[in-house]
Amino acid sequence: MRLFALPFLLLFASPAFAVEATADNAEEAVVLKDSAALNAADVDALLAVLSPSLRIYKRPTDPHALAGPQSDKIGTYEQVRDFFGETFKQGPQGRHDVRAMVSLGDLVLAQVEFRLPNETAVTRQLTAFRVRNGLIEAIWHVARVENATEDSGQAAQDVIRRFNAAADRSDADAFLALFSPEARNFHFRNAPDVLGGGPSKSIVDAASRERVFRTMFAERPARIEALDGFAVGEFVVSHDRATQKDGAVNEGLSIYRVQNGLIVDDWYMAERKVK
Repeated sequence: MRLFALPFLLLFASPAFAVEATADNAEEAVVLKDSAALNAADVDALLAVLSPSLRIYKRPTDPHALAGPQSDKIGTYEQVRDFFGETFKQGPQGRHDVRAMVSLGDLVLAQVEFRLPNETAVTRQLTAFRVRNGLIEAIWHVARVENATEDSGQAAQDVIRRFNAAADRSDADAFLALFSPEARNFHFRNAPDVLGGGPSKSIVDAASRERVFRTMFAERPARIEALDGFAVGEFVVSHDRATQKDGAVNEGLSIYRVQNGLIVDDWYMAERKVK
């Protein structure tokens, strides 16, 4: 995955223990091309995978948001061209590797690691890409972990494994117990210029969350299969498949923020009907 991060030189870095991900579809392949161009300091190859209407966003300052403001330095195609056109004259600035990717439709969520030359400190980042017609239209820098270790995010990912397992067996008690009382739920919104959805209208507090999910488990139980996922610090990406009693199958892509063993934010990012 690729990332035009805030500390711009960090974009080219990756750790000694990084293992480059492989692409499962055309959208993920574009993200890997972007990463390869950064590592090769090849501005032409970089621009070849970016849409002329590209927008790049900084990390959010609001803890309950996934998207920050548009970058004032590399926020557009022209700014990327000018910035990296100069930077790449000095050659590669380090390593930048995509450790994991999860995608659904045109949305690709990636775990990226980077490291500066002659340094051992690793930075791990969660980045989202909107890829259409073979070009990256938007990049959102969601979260980052400095001095990341191999098990960074493991505790948060374990919470979401238990969460999905509880949903699979329709265990409302175990499912609800994994939410913080102050947790916020965000519904899906198919808006290409927005990352994530708006606040749920049906789940506004702990009481409404309990009412909605207990009703769902009682009336519409489903088998839940976790297909893929990864974590970056307190953020967990999960790609799941739900099979309803009537045989209908849907896939969903979600991001969770986990603190102290509880879910504090739940964003439903994308969905696809399988049958």
